[in-house]
Amino acid sequence: MKEIDSLMARSRKYLESAKILLMSGDYESSVSRVYF
Repeated sequence: MKEIDSLMARSRKYLESAKILLMSGDYESSVSRVYF
């Protein structure tokens, strides 16, 4: 369960990063961040 929690936390972090990139107009990087 600890591994799942760790992966979920990482996923949330990447999603937040993608949102920031999207809001700044960096669409390509935003999509890349969410895709991988």
